[in-house]
Amino acid sequence: MHEIVSGRFELPSEIITNNHYDEDGLVSVFALVHPEEALAMEAMLLDIASAGDFGVFRHRDAARVSFVLNAWACPALSPLNNNVFKKGSDFVTSVLYEELLFRLPKLISKIDHFHSYWQEEDTFLSDTEQAFGQGLLSFSEDPHRDLMIVRVDEGFQGRRNPELSSSWVSKVLHPFFVHNQSNLMRILVIKGSRRELYFRYETWVQYQSRVLCPRLDLSDLASRLNLSEKSGRWRFNGTNEIIARLYLDEDLNRSGSSIPEDLFLRELFEAIDFDQS
Repeated sequence: MHEIVSGRFELPSEIITNNHYDEDGLVSVFALVHPEEALAMEAMLLDIASAGDFGVFRHRDAARVSFVLNAWACPALSPLNNNVFKKGSDFVTSVLYEELLFRLPKLISKIDHFHSYWQEEDTFLSDTEQAFGQGLLSFSEDPHRDLMIVRVDEGFQGRRNPELSSSWVSKVLHPFFVHNQSNLMRILVIKGSRRELYFRYETWVQYQSRVLCPRLDLSDLASRLNLSEKSGRWRFNGTNEIIARLYLDEDLNRSGSSIPEDLFLRELFEAIDFDQS
């Protein structure tokens, strides 16, 4: 039994659990199960949790640990037997905590030994950094609208293994690099005639570090765009999604939006400004 001290109160606990697995969840459970060891590596644990949840990191090794922890939960990358992932999320969550809680200190201290699990993501992050250095990425901040516009040159090929991407944005550039550049929470990525806007994860949770602008329901904007769009259907997946996105349906889209960029931006700015008025 561990005793967790909170202020003047000691809270004895025999069971520590979490209903899902992710990087910050593992770090949190580790801190409760091994409080003294966690305090000795507090800064690194916080950095790992920040990288896993928000895509923001101070030290590259923290990002690499988060890549490893994420890889373990990905059937295509995980060292776990594929049969584990056929038994339901609760079972998978249990196995991941059992396997990684005791491994976490070694992951942190010997991250180079786990190169095969972080190499894919780390290479993509390096490629994105190099693209910026070569002028293939540019950033334009609009603090009044809490908006950062990221332009990606068509010459940047993006992720080498696009099958591992969870969205179009994470195919064309690494979000970790983008998030480390700005505190703005609305990100518009433009590559040629392809565009996608997303609200960062911080806007989904009860963020405590500072007050954030709320998410906007862009369903009406998607409907207005569809009045002019000839290459697919614009969709907004909803403010309650972990990552809220405005995007052109990839099942229908092959060549990007038919709407001129200046018209798209005007419609977007009007939607943001109307909501803030």
